[in-house]
Amino acid sequence: MLLPVYQGLKDRVAIVTGSGRGIGAAIAMALAEQGVRVVTNGTTPGKAEATAEKIKAAGGTAMAYRCDISQFETAGKLFRAAVDAFGRVDIVVNNAARMQYRTPWEMSESDFDEVIGSSLKSVFNCIRHALDSMRAQRWGRIINTTSYMAWRGMMDNCAYSAAKAGIIGLTMAVAREVANDGITCNAYSPGARTEMVPEDVRQAHLSKQLSAGLISEEHYRFRQKPLPEPDMVAPFITYLCTPEAAAISGKIFRVTGGHIGIYSGLEEKPLLSKAEGKWSLKELIEQVPKALSESAVK
Repeated sequence: MLLPVYQGLKDRVAIVTGSGRGIGAAIAMALAEQGVRVVTNGTTPGKAEATAEKIKAAGGTAMAYRCDISQFETAGKLFRAAVDAFGRVDIVVNNAARMQYRTPWEMSESDFDEVIGSSLKSVFNCIRHALDSMRAQRWGRIINTTSYMAWRGMMDNCAYSAAKAGIIGLTMAVAREVANDGITCNAYSPGARTEMVPEDVRQAHLSKQLSAGLISEEHYRFRQKPLPEPDMVAPFITYLCTPEAAAISGKIFRVTGGHIGIYSGLEEKPLLSKAEGKWSLKELIEQVPKALSESAVK
C-alpha cells in the first residue's frame, strides 16, 4: 500500500460494519489506503479478521472485532473496543445487512425481526454509540447503506425493503439533529456485486419481477448486465468521509460503477382538489382512477 497522496483522512478512525466481504471490505480497504485506522466487523468467523489482515499486510492499520451489532449492548462493546485501541471514532460506515427470501404470507415474525434487527436496528445502534464520541469531539462522518428497493419494493423480501426505507428516514432525521455538531450523516444505495445476493438468485428474482409486471422488458434487459465490482463504490464513500464533504449531509445517493446519482426524495404532485366540503365516496370512485391515469404517479 503506497502512502496516501491525500492527507485529509490520515489517522482518522473508522468502523465499517459488514466489512468481512464484498462492498464493506472494499470500503474498509479504500479508507485504509488513505491512512484511516480501520476497525472491521462482521458475524461470520474469520471474515472481518481476513479483511483486517489484508489491510495490515498492505501497510495499513486495522483491527477486527467480530460481534452481532443488532444487539445494542454488543454494538456498544464494538465502539468501546475501537476507542480503547485507537482513542476515538471518527467515521462509521453502516454496511451490515441480512436478507430472508420470503413472501409476506410466508415470513414469520422471527424472520422479520432478524432482517429488521440486522439491517435497520443495527444502524441505529451504531449511530447511537458513535454519537457519544463524535459529539464530544465535534467531528464525525456517518454513512448508511440503503437500497433502491426502499422505493420499488422487493419481491420476496418485504422486511428488507422496510429496513432500507427506514434507513432513509433515520439518515435524514439524524442529519438534522447533528447539523450543528460538525457531524454529517448520509446514505447511499450501491449497485455492485455482492456475496449476499449470488448472481443466480439475482437473475431468478429479476425474472420473477418481470413475470409479475413489476419491471419493464427494457429494465429487465438493462439489469442483465454484470454488476460492477465492489471497489467501484468505495471512492465516493471515502470522499463523503473527507473534510471537504463537511457541507454534505442528509443526502441519499446512488453509486454504481462510474455513475453517481442523488435522490430528490418523495415529491407531492397534485392529484385532486376540492375548494369546499369533503369528498364523497361516489366522487372519489369516479375521479381518482382518471386522475391517476392522467398524472405522473404510477
